[in-house]
Amino acid sequence: MAAVAQDKVKITIGHPPIALHLLPAMVAEERGFFAAEGLDVSNIYMAGGSAGAAAMMGGSVDVASGAVTRAVLLQSKNINVKLLSAMAGARDWAIVVDAKRHGKVSSVKGLKDLKIATPRRGSDGEQIIRAILDDEGMRVGPDVQLIQIDGFQNQMLALEKGEVDGAILAEPFVTMGVRQGTIKRVLDMMQGQGSAILRNRIWTGLMVKDEFLAKRGDVAAKLVRSIGKAVDAIYKDPQMTIAVASKNLPSVGKPLLEEMIPHLLKADNPKAFATKITPQAIAAENEWLIKNKEITQNISYDDVVAKDMSKFW
Repeated sequence: MAAVAQDKVKITIGHPPIALHLLPAMVAEERGFFAAEGLDVSNIYMAGGSAGAAAMMGGSVDVASGAVTRAVLLQSKNINVKLLSAMAGARDWAIVVDAKRHGKVSSVKGLKDLKIATPRRGSDGEQIIRAILDDEGMRVGPDVQLIQIDGFQNQMLALEKGEVDGAILAEPFVTMGVRQGTIKRVLDMMQGQGSAILRNRIWTGLMVKDEFLAKRGDVAAKLVRSIGKAVDAIYKDPQMTIAVASKNLPSVGKPLLEEMIPHLLKADNPKAFATKITPQAIAAENEWLIKNKEITQNISYDDVVAKDMSKFW
């Protein structure tokens, strides 16, 4: 056994803070899919996806997991990185309103004249709600006020105090609030709601430097195969998925996860968890970033995706 352990290839992955969108990595570790591929993986949870990317560029971790958009942005700055695979497809964002004061609101149009809490300016959630309002012909300011409040817990407190009327929240806060009867979903991205560009974008993936791919392509393949096996297992055995999530996210609590995870696994447009990265997904990411003036021209699929890994998706 000792000899087998010594033969394992050590690899470090820098993740954003632990959350449900990292379930494939959790399951790959807990179910032994990494080990079966001969990998000894150290999962390091950092302050955010940008911290993981910075650690990868600096060489303190081998792989960064995080938003697919980050790889496109890095390539736009001539920083050579590649996406190995996706992990989370659909974002678990939802636009919600106070269930008691605004229980009759059933559409984005119903948000008119309301105050909606968002994360910091320029964040994924803030940009998404702006895009959704724009799709409905609504303007920030005259039609809907966006109030920046750091931290989902603080947004929930503001809702309870009546300081805002709604929010754009992520899990587990969405399911938690709905379960408690304090909020009501108005738009749920996990259920394929929102414009085509929002549905076509992939949320998170695994990213490496080009030099890692050139020198350790075999290790990259082992990693992608492991994540693919984990994604398959998530859908085949939801009870196992709940057990792994409960172990890794003890603060959320098993009862909440038993409600939340089946909701995630119902998502189909896109799926909550997947490894495939399509040209359409990268095209949507380009369109999104150009629309938000973060890049000025399209980054090609070949430049940002390790196509050789597609055989393992």
